Amino acid sequence: MFRGLIILFLLIPSGLWAQDADRILGLWQNEARDKVVEIYKADGKYHGRIHWLKEPKNPDGSWRRDVHNNKPERRSRLLLGIDVFKNFTYNASDGEWDGGEIYSEYSGNTYNAKMWLNNNGELRVKGYLGFLWFLGRTNTYYRKY
Repeated sequence: MFRGLIILFLLIPSGLWAQDADRILGLWQNEARDKVVEIYKADGKYHGRIHWLKEPKNPDGSWRRDVHNNKPERRSRLLLGIDVFKNFTYNASDGEWDGGEIYSEYSGNTYNAKMWLNNNGELRVKGYLGFLWFLGRTNTYYRKY
């Protein structure tokens, strides 16, 4: 019985950390209100794909594509559904998701990134070059229900 209590004691905190880490799962709208990103979990990492665009089509009626991508072979893919957040892991010690990358469909560039929830429940996403996190740019996303 004592061994069972010890095992239970060890398992409960890890389950709570997983719940804490999963707080970012779901739909998030950007500050400009022209894009919604769906954050999902796969293989223990957090990713985000474009779920909705205010203007998913070009003025000529064709679907918007990833035309600014630095890799020419990806320029023909549709913007809807592409991953713009990739490979984030939750760091329980500071309450941040880090080690990931964000992709800007506007520039075609990929940046190192970290994410966190502020006190208002808003998702803050900071992209930066290399290890220069203090020179990066932070965007705010709002939970979309």
